[in-house]
Amino acid sequence: MIRREEEITRHQIINILEINSNHMSHMENCENKKNQSNNKLRESKDSIK
Repeated sequence: MIRREEEITRHQIINILEINSNHMSHMENCENKKNQSNNKLRESKDSIK
């Protein structure tokens, strides 16, 4: 039988992992958007030359 404290701790760990995973996804999305913007900017500069 799992004690109540252990169950709470288990849920806390799961929540932390989910938050971390969401944060990583968010950071990857930001990085992708930044790269897309940089690519567009580079293409614009190249077209001006």
